[in-house]
Amino acid sequence: MLPLVVSLLIASVLPGVYSSNDFSRNTNNPIRYKLYTSNLLGSYTYLAIILGAESPLNLDLDRCLKTQYNGSYHRGFKHLVTYRHQRSDDGAVNWPQKHINVWIDVSIVAGYARVNITSLEDKELPQVLKGPLKVLYAKEDCFLLEHGSEDHPASTLWLPFTKLERPPQECINKYKSKCRTERRLDYKPWKGLCGFSSEVDI
Repeated sequence: MLPLVVSLLIASVLPGVYSSNDFSRNTNNPIRYKLYTSNLLGSYTYLAIILGAESPLNLDLDRCLKTQYNGSYHRGFKHLVTYRHQRSDDGAVNWPQKHINVWIDVSIVAGYARVNITSLEDKELPQVLKGPLKVLYAKEDCFLLEHGSEDHPASTLWLPFTKLERPPQECINKYKSKCRTERRLDYKPWKGLCGFSSEVDI
């Protein structure tokens, strides 16, 4: 759940693509996301992530990936990621679940938002958590990221970040609109990711 405002309004955050592998290591501290958001809100705040499968957006809880907020540490926040790394030929999720603890770092530098994700364990991040991550929409209480790879177009994922218990309705509407119009979400691996069909009133 995410923040925004100071001398530049969050609406002025410029789109940018950043690799989730671009993170700094500190030998004296655990790898973590620093959440340098003071140039957005004027103060530090903890965030939580909604990653394609959380109940506030009524999404399908078994679609490959979901996260659970696991606490914070030194301006960072930790999530337990549950994901299914493969699907059967018919697109069904039949493979065992895997779990991985990650840290998430969100910062804004010179008007550009940067989001990095890295593992807290000796495990490789699932493809959907690797870069690039592109900022698509930004408001005071919510912004959306697009995750995609030219080599893996089916890995596109819309990530809404918000600092609230439930994302603002405008943010939810924007998220659903993106899901509805983004053709890459029709690829079998992400079919139904947005949790509603074309007949559903969104």
